[in-house]
Amino acid sequence: MNRRSLTVLVSAAAGIAALAFAVAPARALPSPQTSTITVTAQVAKSCSMSNGTLDFAAYDPNAPAPRDVPTTFNVNCTKGTTGTISLDAGANGGRNMKGTGANTDLLKYELYSDAGHTSVWDATNTKTATGPGVTMTIFGRIQPGLFVSADSYSDSVTATITF
Repeated sequence: MNRRSLTVLVSAAAGIAALAFAVAPARALPSPQTSTITVTAQVAKSCSMSNGTLDFAAYDPNAPAPRDVPTTFNVNCTKGTTGTISLDAGANGGRNMKGTGANTDLLKYELYSDAGHTSVWDATNTKTATGPGVTMTIFGRIQPGLFVSADSYSDSVTATITF
C-alpha cells in the first residue's frame, strides 16, 4: 500500500467514525446529576433604635428631692458595628418641657447616661452600643423647687445614632 492509499484509507475511516458517532443514539447520564448554585448577599453596616417615653408623671415642686425617672430604648446594629448615640436639647431648647395652650412656663429637666446623674447625655457627651439587642437607659431628672403653673408639660428629644 502506498502513501496516498494509506491517507485515503485513514481519511475514510475517520469520516465513517464521525458519521457513526453523529447517528449513534444519545447515552443517558446516570441519575441523580448535581450542579452548584451560588447564593450571595451584601450586608451593609446598619443601626436602628426604638422610640422611648420618659414620663416624669406627677412632679411636686415642694418635694425635698429631685424627681428621678429612668426609661429604656433598644439599639440594634449589625454584628460588630458600633453606633454612637447623641441626644439633642429638645424641641423647646435647653431641655425644657413646655406647658399646653397659652401657658408659656417652661419646666427644666436634664437627661443623664448614668444612674448617679453625673454625666449629662447630649450631643457632646454620647453613648455607644455595639451589635444587636442592646438596651440603653436614659436617666431623667427634674430638680425640686421649680414652681410653674399647674399643667401638662412635654418636650421632644431627638436621639441620633451614627455608625
